[in-house]
Amino acid sequence: MAIRIEMLKYLVLGGVNFLLTMAVFTGLLRLLGVNYLLSLIGAWLIGMLFMYVTSFVWVFKDNGGLRFDARFVKFASVGVLSIVFNTAILAMIVEGWSTDPFWTQMALLLVIVPFNFLATKFFSLRLGDASFDDSK
Repeated sequence: MAIRIEMLKYLVLGGVNFLLTMAVFTGLLRLLGVNYLLSLIGAWLIGMLFMYVTSFVWVFKDNGGLRFDARFVKFASVGVLSIVFNTAILAMIVEGWSTDPFWTQMALLLVIVPFNFLATKFFSLRLGDASFDDSK
């Protein structure tokens, strides 16, 4: 039951993060004319920080409060892996098939979001760590 609640919270949070990062991505790409890959990286940086803070304090609740410690390093490492994978696939599809970067990125979210949840849950902010309360 607890994992369902976490998943639901993560999906809600992911929706908010989606709106935030897509606003940044779209603003950089369409309004400022920034390269699509640089736009994606800028949006990712903002989204990663937002997701770490909110995942830490709301989804995978921690009694010790928000900390930028080893968990942040693990979270950022997973984030880097995710953005490298995302950027590489996005570039291959856009360049190879001349697709629209915006809609291509929308489709890629179907793979990126589940990967990020699982990596956060079972690696970055793992509930088995001593400072986390498994009962929530």
